Amino acid sequence: MAVAAHDVDHSAQLACNAAIDLADQLDALVRYNLPNDITTAASTAQHIADLLKVACQVAFAYHHAIPAPKDALKYYAVDERCDLRAIRRHSLFAFRSGYDAHRSFSDIPSIAHRLRAKTTAPPS
Repeated sequence: MAVAAHDVDHSAQLACNAAIDLADQLDALVRYNLPNDITTAASTAQHIADLLKVACQVAFAYHHAIPAPKDALKYYAVDERCDLRAIRRHSLFAFRSGYDAHRSFSDIPSIAHRLRAKTTAPPS
């Protein structure tokens, strides 16, 4: 299945709009009503961890979609190929940072579930 660059751009815009909507809703929520919302908070954290994982995969795919400077010899001069190197370097850094963010955030649901278990356990 061949995909055009403008289709990729459109999908990126839709994903961005959904992420902005999520951020706006979290801002409007202000904070969870704990301990009542702990299960919902854990579920939301899992969704956000999944979103960060997908964002990491997107950054990696984007990195590979940008031609390597040696592959662009016929299109660009030396200065432009340096810019391509910079784009690839930054996209690789974004991938690595995204991976770290995903790994950090993916711990939150299990911690929240432990917290829920502690707060719902009968007193000893």
